This record gives sequence, C-alpha cells and structure tokens, in this order.
Amino acid sequence: MNISDIANGMRANALLYGSNSATSSVGGSAAASAITKAFEQADKRVQQQRDVTSAQLSSFGQLKSSFSDVQGAAKALGNLKTDATAADLGKAASAFVTAFNSAVKSAQSSQTQATTVSETTSARRAGTDLRQTIGNNSSLTLGLNKIGITQQADGSLALDSTKFQAAVQAEPAALRATVTQLGQQGQAFAARELADTGNVGSTLKALDSRSRSLQARQTEQQSALASLQASANSQANAYGNRVATGLAAYNNIFANAY
Repeated sequence: MNISDIANGMRANALLYGSNSATSSVGGSAAASAITKAFEQADKRVQQQRDVTSAQLSSFGQLKSSFSDVQGAAKALGNLKTDATAADLGKAASAFVTAFNSAVKSAQSSQTQATTVSETTSARRAGTDLRQTIGNNSSLTLGLNKIGITQQADGSLALDSTKFQAAVQAEPAALRATVTQLGQQGQAFAARELADTGNVGSTLKALDSRSRSLQARQTEQQSALASLQASANSQANAYGNRVATGLAAYNNIFANAY
C-alpha cells in the first residue's frame, strides 16, 4: 500500500460512512438509508402477508363459530327431554335451522374470500359436507319433509312452523325420532369439521401456524436491521481508524525520506 492508496481509502471511507465534515456525514446517511430501505421493503412484504393471513383467520374463525353453533343446536335437538312441550320442540328445531343456514352462508363466504387453493377447497368441502348431512340421507330427508323441514336448492333449510306443530300433535313419537336423528347427525358432522383433521379445524391450525411464522420472521428482520445498522457504523469507524493509523505510521516511517 502506498500513500496514494491510503489517502484514497480515507476519502472513500469518509464519503461512504461520514466523519466530522458535513459532506461525509451526507455519505454516511445515504449508506444507512440504503440498508434501512432494503429492510423496510422486506418488512412491508411480510406485513402484507400477515394482513392477508389475519383476514383468512378471521374468515375461518367465523366459519368455526357458525359450525360450533350448529353443534350446539344439534346437541339440544338430539337431547330433548321426554317432557318437552310443543313450544320447546319448535324452538329447538328453529334454532337448528337458523344455525344450519348461518353455517351455509359462512362456508360460501369463506370460499369466496379464500386466497389459496387449499383454503378454497377446505371451505367448499365444509359447505358440501354440511349440506349433505341431510341431502345424502333419503330417510332423514323424507322424515323432515313430513314435519315441515325442507332443504332448498342452495342447501339451506326452511321450516314450516304450522306443519311442524301439526306433526307434533299428530305424530309426536315420529317427530321426536326424526329431530333426534337430525340432532345426532348434526353433532357428528360438526365434530368432524372442527377437529384438527377436519376441513375447518385443519385450515385454522395451518393459518395460525403461518401467522406465527410471519410474525417471527418480521421480528427477526427488524432485529437484523438494527444489528446491521449498528454493525455498519462500527465497521465504518473501525475502518476509518485503521486507515488513519496506517497513514500516520507511513508518514512516521517515510517522512524523512522525501
């Protein structure tokens, strides 16, 4: 290394990292800004992914809630007391129909809002399985039709309260058997969907895992940014000290030779 190299090194260091002069301070700020900008862009991408995941968690969370409502209403319908009145029977049937229809809508909404193939598939399967809880059982469908509960083209249920109450009076045993079967099937269906291996449960589990991973990545990136900024400043100062020391030594050794 000659005196020219050392001098050029000092000027480059001052330009990039800054010293006591106004000009070099601008250079130091530019270097720090480049690092910050790169990490801010990465942080923005991760935040966007977190926002999308959060929206999906909310969507499937609502689907889980609606399926839990189906489970609760089905349990009440399948465990009616022997002394339940006509009003009790009607109230339980109406609650199940309401919960069922809400779950149908939630499944459709989750499917529409899904951002990945797996999420779309899970929501679609959940909705299909819900509708088929009744549609695929011809004997149950027939029994429900007799007491005023029918399935519509979109998979939702309709309850004819007048026909239902007439069935309560005319064939109470048959009606109880039908609604008990409906309740038992509803409970079994909801339990499968909400389990960790079910369409709703497994998707929520995956979304929660993704959310935690993205949060950890964002935290790591922010920590890395702070570390690199500190490192850049430290390296700049160390490099400047080494160059200054080298130049002083060079001058001390060779000053008298010229």
